[in-house]
Amino acid sequence: MWNIERFVADDPTRHLNLARTVDRTAKSGGFVRLCFQSAVYERAIWFWLDRHLESRTPREIAARLGAILRAAGLDARQGSFTDVLHRVDWPEQPDYRPVAEEGQGRQAQVAVFCDGAGLRRQLDHPLYRDETRRLLNGLQHWPRLCFVACSPSGDQLAALFERDRFRLDVVALAQLPDWLGGVAAEEPIAAPADEGLFGPDRQWAAGVTLGGGQADAAAAHTLRVTLNLPANP
Repeated sequence: MWNIERFVADDPTRHLNLARTVDRTAKSGGFVRLCFQSAVYERAIWFWLDRHLESRTPREIAARLGAILRAAGLDARQGSFTDVLHRVDWPEQPDYRPVAEEGQGRQAQVAVFCDGAGLRRQLDHPLYRDETRRLLNGLQHWPRLCFVACSPSGDQLAALFERDRFRLDVVALAQLPDWLGGVAAEEPIAAPADEGLFGPDRQWAAGVTLGGGQADAAAAHTLRVTLNLPANP
């Protein structure tokens, strides 16, 4: 339920798809039509963090979630940008340009850690407004991208996107494990304890089990503290 999904790419492999080959050959009047299986990849997870974030908590959460996912054999990477995502620097690959991405990168799950302050300055500046709007308009077409609200109040990003009418997902830090696991945001209603995990307990469980249950007790406890969740061990 919580695990990062796989995706089927357009790239063919050398493995024959026997059922489809038989079907296509029969439909072609006996002329052999070889069909090969498509490549299946684990979905990559990318964490992009604004260098100007004042709080250490987003960096600690990204580092802890990345460690859990990598321990499970998943491709989790962390990059940095300054104010706006015109350029993202990976440790091994500086100057990555999201606006130019057209390939498998768009199949990654991308969490952008940002407080919205630098982004607002760029959108309000007459020299940078158009370029920044083009970037954000392009990011609306990334199917698995969200912004993680890192401002003290937690509502600055959502208000900015609503003001400028950008259809971009914004999640709270504590909701990031749910978003990565493909779980819809929870309604703030009460529920009996025996009906499953809810609220902070569920968010903690999501983070721990994203990597397929590979985290040990120490890692689980550290993640709970980092997320500042009042969950019961």
